[in-house]
Amino acid sequence: MGLQEFIQKRSIRTNIMGSFVILSILFVGGISGLSYLLFKRAGVQTIDDSTTALEEQITSNINATATKNAQIINEKLSSAEAMVRYQASELEYLFSGENRYGDRDVYYDYVFEYNQSYAPSDLYNDLAYGVNLSWNYASYYIEGTNSTHYQPAAGLQNYTLETVASMDHVFQYIHNNAPEFRWLYIAFELTDGTDIFINYPGSILMDDDLIRNDILEWYEASLEDWYTEVDSGHGDIVFTEPYADEFDGVPLITIGRRVYLDDITDYAVICGDISINDMVNKIINVKVLDTGYASLITSTGLTVAHPENTDFSHINQVETHSNGTSALSAAQIALITSGESGIIKYTRDDEERFLAYQPVGKGDYISIIIVPVNEALEAIEPVEERMNQAITANLNTIWIILAVSFAVGITIGLILTAYITRPFTHLIQVARSLSTRRARKDIMEGLMTEIDPKLLESEDELGDLTRAFKGMIDSVQQAEREKNGD
Repeated sequence: MGLQEFIQKRSIRTNIMGSFVILSILFVGGISGLSYLLFKRAGVQTIDDSTTALEEQITSNINATATKNAQIINEKLSSAEAMVRYQASELEYLFSGENRYGDRDVYYDYVFEYNQSYAPSDLYNDLAYGVNLSWNYASYYIEGTNSTHYQPAAGLQNYTLETVASMDHVFQYIHNNAPEFRWLYIAFELTDGTDIFINYPGSILMDDDLIRNDILEWYEASLEDWYTEVDSGHGDIVFTEPYADEFDGVPLITIGRRVYLDDITDYAVICGDISINDMVNKIINVKVLDTGYASLITSTGLTVAHPENTDFSHINQVETHSNGTSALSAAQIALITSGESGIIKYTRDDEERFLAYQPVGKGDYISIIIVPVNEALEAIEPVEERMNQAITANLNTIWIILAVSFAVGITIGLILTAYITRPFTHLIQVARSLSTRRARKDIMEGLMTEIDPKLLESEDELGDLTRAFKGMIDSVQQAEREKNGD
């Protein structure tokens, strides 16, 4: 059955009502569907934007923590560097020929431990260091000396020791103002081919004569790793990688620089060993969320501070899976140690983690913050849930409005359809009456003229139809009258 045939078999009222219902469904459904889609899309986009913004804020906070730790370490190292620069400038002044301190005693290191009758009066056993110390005097060692042969040779060696002895005042000042310095020392590589080592606080450097008399055991400072590393800076401050103090295992780093002196002694290397226990503890004690933690590594990847490691292992040996393999790829480690700052994701034992890295700015150290991703982003889930609830509530409101609108539309449609079709019904009834046996009598009696006056006054198509219909009836009446001779 075609559409036209279907329509033709239905009443005008049915067709009008059907058309109204269809249009109502299309209009209300279209508007509601469009509103639903737009609102749904806006809601999803809002959740995505909010999630992204929250994730960016969280990662920014993690990165800020790494930066803050870096600043703390930078301040400590900068302060220590300033102290080393100060003692270097004082050493240069002493050898400039303008020594203002005058003569001062200097003590051979052997007497601090084995022949204390010649030691400084303030000598005592320091449990924290594990050896006998003097805080008023430094000690010296010349390669090849022993308990009976330790006096400096006349000339260069004697001049060097007499001049450097006044550095004790500088050492004391640094110790009083920067107690994190564990050892302060100077190594001279004299032009006569000998090394002189000055150490503060005054203490033993080598064991007894059994060791000192063995040429293979002589302590030549200029051949030590710390010396060559600092000396390679050619006058710039150098920070060494961390290591454990040979006496009691305290973690240290050496800060030093080459010092240029007069033509007699050429130059020396002056250093300070700074304890990083406090620095390490500050890093290890940092807590981020529930299980996040901080770490400090060097530019070579050596771990200085980490809650799971205390022996300065490489970061790829610390951040490992339970099977011992590295959780960080070579590319990720290269990025972390590149000298730039940033944040990466990596997986350790099936757990995704954020790792924020920030260069300290001193000593080629890098501050790191590590936080499990699920902990960092757990605040996002409640936000998403609340937003989804709000979206669902608003969508339910849209459906209610749709249902109410449809019901109201159908009701209005029924009323309008009845109003529109009522005149047609009246005219149909009049037209049908013309076909009955009473038609002629009704026409003659004028019943056919009982048409609603309002319809006759209407200026629309319905009014035109009614007036035409009225004219037709009037014509029939007139014809009947003429036929009957009226």
